Amino acid sequence: MAGELILIVDDEPSIRRLLSGHLLRRGYRVVVARDGTEALRFFEEETPNLLITDLNMPGLGGLDLLRHLKAVDGLGPVTATMIISGTKNFAPTHGDPVAVDDSLSKPIDMAEFSLRVKRVLRLAAERAASAE
Repeated sequence: MAGELILIVDDEPSIRRLLSGHLLRRGYRVVVARDGTEALRFFEEETPNLLITDLNMPGLGGLDLLRHLKAVDGLGPVTATMIISGTKNFAPTHGDPVAVDDSLSKPIDMAEFSLRVKRVLRLAAERAASAE
C-alpha cells in the first residue's frame, strides 16, 4: 500500500530524519512538521493518510494536536494516527475523545515501526471501505 501520504510531527530533527527516510525508501510520500502548530498549517492544505506524532513537544503536543484536529471544522478527518512516546505503555486517558490507532515507544525499533505503519494504514483502508 505504498504511495500513501504520511505526516510526521516531532520536535527532534533526528527522529524526523530517521522516520521520514525510512518511509521514503519504502515508497511512501512523507511530509514533516516540527510541532503541532506547523502540522495544523499542513492540514489546511491536505489531509494525510497517516499522522505520526510525538506525544510530548513544546507548544502543541501530540494529543493536543489530535484534539484540535477533531474540534476544527474544515480540517479533514485524520484517517489513521500513531503516537510516539517516551513511555512504554502509552494509552489515552479514559474518556478522551481522541482516537489513536497505535503507539510506539522510544527508542523506535524500525522493523516494528514498518509493520505497524502497514497495519494502521490497512485498518484505515478497511474502515473507509466499510463506511462506503
